[in-house]
Order: sequence, then structure tokens, then C-alpha cells
Amino acid sequence: MSLVKRKIFSVGVLALMACGASAADHADHSDPSVSSYEAPRTFSWAGAYAGLHGGVASPKFNPFNSDDAPAVGAQVGYNLQAGWGVLGAELEGSYMNNEVPVPDGKVETRFRGVHVTESELMVPNRVDGTGSPALPGYMDAQHDKLEARSSIAAPLPANTPIWSSNSPYEDFSYGGYSWNNDVWGAGAGPQTISVHAGKQWSVWSNQPNTDGIKSYPHQALNIEKALSSINTLTSSFNQEVPVGGAWDTAYDIWDSSRQNEIMLWTNYTGNSDGSGNVKPISYRYDRSGAAIPLYRNVNVGGATWNVFTGSNGHNVISLLCTSKSDSGTVDIKSILEWLKSKGYFGDIHVGSVQYGVEITSSPEGMNFNFNNWSVSST
Repeated sequence: MSLVKRKIFSVGVLALMACGASAADHADHSDPSVSSYEAPRTFSWAGAYAGLHGGVASPKFNPFNSDDAPAVGAQVGYNLQAGWGVLGAELEGSYMNNEVPVPDGKVETRFRGVHVTESELMVPNRVDGTGSPALPGYMDAQHDKLEARSSIAAPLPANTPIWSSNSPYEDFSYGGYSWNNDVWGAGAGPQTISVHAGKQWSVWSNQPNTDGIKSYPHQALNIEKALSSINTLTSSFNQEVPVGGAWDTAYDIWDSSRQNEIMLWTNYTGNSDGSGNVKPISYRYDRSGAAIPLYRNVNVGGATWNVFTGSNGHNVISLLCTSKSDSGTVDIKSILEWLKSKGYFGDIHVGSVQYGVEITSSPEGMNFNFNNWSVSST
């Protein structure tokens, strides 16, 4: 039974004891042999119990509760009484239909659970020599008790960020990886990057429908090895992208001197031939403004690419996957070796491998979810 019910029950028992004691007082009032004694225990706290509950989850206690989040649930428990000591354990679970909007989407809560353990020491009732109950001698477990209690809440929802920022160049490191909001373009709008786990992150971005890249929110891993000393360098990606806007999801690989930038486009709103609303940097453009590839349909690194080269104060080499994809594995080592064989660079010192989304426009705000990105190198 609940603590409230226990208290009501104990008060009821005490009332019965009081009536019994009054009868004994009338019968034995003149008997000098009656002395103070310990009243026998008339009930036990031992036993199992179960119950149901309902209510509204309040944001006063958790910022991820909404104002109208009904909660229903149940609890089960067991108490074990040994003498005047009681040990108890309880499991409680609640289901709620709760959604709270955040800048990059929403936080959903469907189930919360808790376990509670407690121990209590109760001082027994005593009856004085006149037979009247010495009620002040009884210490209710809720009034004066020795108690040890702990509770562990269920983990936060899996999509709750462990870090989030809307500052333009804010960065964060965790588990060997790093993230950067990287809002750098002219006329950029608001953007929030959120990290949910070591390989899971997302970004909400509201960029105006104007020319020019506004941002490149990304995750990164530093390699810091000469290409010749790298045996393997691969990466896997899995993402969810919006419909519309102007953007490209891409690897951005730098050498340590930052003179060579290699970009691998996996998905994009433009076209693989260099036309459309997003285009790679190129030395050559046709009359319509489309970038002209130097190599077409190159099969390397586990995919087929069109290759573009240009300059942005340093050498930029862009490979656009001819089959746009939101998941896959890329053999970066093989791609770098192929570019080296074409004379684009020598034995470069590979610095950082980054992956993210170059956003030109995302009007009214768009979400990009990167569910599982990782790099492996030996």
C-alpha cells in the first residue's frame, strides 16, 4: 500500500489499541501488579503490493516535459520486516505522450522508470502503568525515522543532445572526434549543431535563398600521418537529408600544410556533371555556368565519381559521386593514391578527415541527421 495508506492504516490501528487499552484501564485500575510493558505488535509491514497511478508530467521538474504531458503507470514493491526494521524495494514505470520542440527537431519521451530502495527503523508503542496508551512513544516512520533511500531515473531519450550550440564557430570534442558549427559565409542565418553520441549528430539550419555557401557543420578526426605510412583509411556514413534547399553532404580532407583540399560529395541538390544549384570549384565552366569535370566516371574507392579541380587560395579537388547516396563506405586511402598517381600531389601528410554538409540555402529551417559516421585507419 502507499505511504499515505500506510499512515492511515497505522492511525486506525492505534485507535483500536486505544479502545482496548481503555477497557483494560476500567478492569485493572486498582491492580498494583500492572506495570509498564511493551505492547505486542498488532500488524506487520512485510508483504508485496502493487498499484496504479496517473497524472501530468510537469516542466517544473524536467525541462523535457511539456505542459500537457499525461502520464500513467504502475508500481510494484515488496517490504520485508525483521523485528522493528523494514527493508523495501519498489519498481515504478510511467508511460507518457510527450514531445518538446528544440531548434534541431524535437525531444520525445515515451517511458520513464525508477527504482527505489528504502530502510526504516520504527520505535514500538509502549503502554504505561495506568493502561493508557503512550502515543508520544510511537514514532511513525514518516515522522521520526532512520531512512536510507536512493533512486535512479531511466536514461534520457537517445536523441537528447549531449552537447548543442548555435554559436558560429563553437566546437566540441568527444570520443576522439570533434565537431564544429562552422557558420562562415556572408549573410548566414541561424544554425544549431547537436551531438547525440560519439558517432551521431544533427544540425538545424535556416539559411537564406541566396548565392554562396553559408556554413559547413561537420564532424572530424585527425589522422596526422604521411600518405605512404597509412595502410588503410576508410570511412562509413549514414544520414537523413531534407528535400529542397541547396546543399551537399561531403568529406573534406586536408593535408597538414592546408595546400590541398580533397572533397568527396556523397549527396547534393545539384547534378553530377557540375550543373545545378550547387557546383564544385573548377578551373573551367561552360556558358551556362556549369563546372566542367576533368575526369568522368572514375571508379575508385568503392564508388564512381566525376572529378573537378580548381583553386580557392589552395588546390581544391572535388569528386562528385555519380550515384547520390545517404549511406555507404568510402576507401579514402585508395582515392588519395589515385589522385597522387595523377600528379595532383606527392606524399602528402594527411591531416584532418571531416564530414558534414555545405549549406547554401535551407529556407525556413531544415534538419540534417548524421546517424552513424566513423573513420578507421591503420
